[in-house]
Amino acid sequence: MKKYKFLYVYIITNTVLNKQYVGSHVCYKDSIENDGYWGSSKYLNKDYKIYGKENFKKEILKYNCKNKKHLLDEETKFILRYNTLSPNGYNKFLPNKRYGFHSYGSKLSENHKLAISNAQKNKVVSAETRDKLSKLALGRKLSEEQIEKRKISQTGLHRSNETKERMRHSHKKFSDEGRKNISESHKGKFSEKQLAAVNKIVKCKFCGKETSSLSHNRWHGDNCKHKPLI
Repeated sequence: MKKYKFLYVYIITNTVLNKQYVGSHVCYKDSIENDGYWGSSKYLNKDYKIYGKENFKKEILKYNCKNKKHLLDEETKFILRYNTLSPNGYNKFLPNKRYGFHSYGSKLSENHKLAISNAQKNKVVSAETRDKLSKLALGRKLSEEQIEKRKISQTGLHRSNETKERMRHSHKKFSDEGRKNISESHKGKFSEKQLAAVNKIVKCKFCGKETSSLSHNRWHGDNCKHKPLI
């Protein structure tokens, strides 16, 4: 059977949430219909397991792309057209912008820029979607392992008596003199500048959380998970 090279753009729709993902793929098959490719997004694949793949549909948007650059440019165009950037859809970035190809950012109209900005804001879930999610959850059965994990997460971690005894003995390992020596060895390790950085409280401009300067540099600011993607 002769195989061909197809560069195509597709869209996958979660029919429960009406949430969409636009992607592209290079296929080496006799036809696109036999490709069997359903996207590499980890967020999309996670929802396959939650909602079941039968609640997703895939459609081809463009199948005759000339090369990889053309492919990613077309993918970006459809992401903007269908407004599938997170949190409205599964897409997390514009592919041609991320890989250094021609960016559409400078050519977008003000209305289009506003649409992208609105897509970044929290999406209100409709009553119809909530009803679909509720019915889907009623039909799903949890395994024994999942039930046990849920119990632990709700009631706290339960340790065996043997584990508790080992922990008790480990805490008695150091004498009072040993603890004092350890305490003394840590004194003077940090400079006044480092201590000031630890005690300085900084407010994140993206999530609004107030943390120490060191924590802010690691988890907030440009590293904040609430920072807009665009």
